[in-house]
Amino acid sequence: MAKESFTTIDMAVSSRPKIVAIEIMGYNHAVFGFAPYGPYWRELRNITTLEILSPRRVEQLQHVRVSEVQNSIKELYNLWCSQKSETGYALVELKQWFSHLAFNMVLRMVVGKRYFGGENLQDEKTKRCVKAVEDFMHLLGVFTVGDAIPWLRWFDFGGHEKAMKETGKALDSIISEELEEHRKRKGLGEKVDEAQDFMDVMISLLDGRTIEGIDDDTMIKSIVLTPHRTLGALADKYGPIFTIQLGSKKTLVINNWEIAKECFTTNDMVVSSRPKLVAAELMGYNHAMFGFAPYGHYWRELRKITTLEILTTRRVEQLQHVRVTEVQNWIKELYNLWCSQRSESGYALVELKL
Repeated sequence: MAKESFTTIDMAVSSRPKIVAIEIMGYNHAVFGFAPYGPYWRELRNITTLEILSPRRVEQLQHVRVSEVQNSIKELYNLWCSQKSETGYALVELKQWFSHLAFNMVLRMVVGKRYFGGENLQDEKTKRCVKAVEDFMHLLGVFTVGDAIPWLRWFDFGGHEKAMKETGKALDSIISEELEEHRKRKGLGEKVDEAQDFMDVMISLLDGRTIEGIDDDTMIKSIVLTPHRTLGALADKYGPIFTIQLGSKKTLVINNWEIAKECFTTNDMVVSSRPKLVAAELMGYNHAMFGFAPYGHYWRELRKITTLEILTTRRVEQLQHVRVTEVQNWIKELYNLWCSQRSESGYALVELKL
């Protein structure tokens, strides 16, 4: 079955899951990094790898990365000059400094502008952009009930979908402004430097095209929104392997094929193991719980017992009556609650979470 998964039905297995966050904030799964496998994704992959992120194009924009580092160091020096104490030290928020540096690098390569530095720091558009991107990255890591139980999606527990719609609207407004500005500049026949930003290149490549029913504007905006640009800039700064926080999830990012290969060959046992969480240590008998136990002899033995004895098809089938009766009892209790608490209009308020 495992062999069939990676041969006969490999396209289905290797595709991206359709999650609520990308549907709402990612132009209905049009964002390249999250689009399901198919003709649209393959076409976008070709355009991205052969035209937008080709070695020549990245090399042409090397001056952007160099100048941004130089500008950031210069601003850091000016800050030290203006705020240094008598001892010659100045307090600097490096987390914000690195964040601004990464933002400026990515934005200059994508839309040809830097949002941070000098007067831009307090600009309203800058604040909107930063908040929208931060909210986007946070909401990507948020679990929504609709991803697990689609028919409960309309309840929007926690209000996450509402927040996603607001964030998606804010991001679309910002990217649309930049796209319109680039189109106007191109329409006026303004001279464009040899090293065009990514949006200029995308307009030239995709203007008037439609792929699988998705128009050119949506494709351009979805490519701009692809998170790998930010990850690429972070890799330039922090190296080929680093961690980032996606909402509540800590994520390992590997930006080098040799390191990725080593993770799944030499260090495969470490990579495929479970992290040792404090919660699993304190409440899970010091990592003895099967689902949280680290890979090793104990976990392999427990897996064998669980799959061959406890959760066999026959054992699960024997307990089918338990599941059926519990659903029947629950529906009966729900009906009795409705009978006792229904209003004149025939409705009753029920706390489904409990």
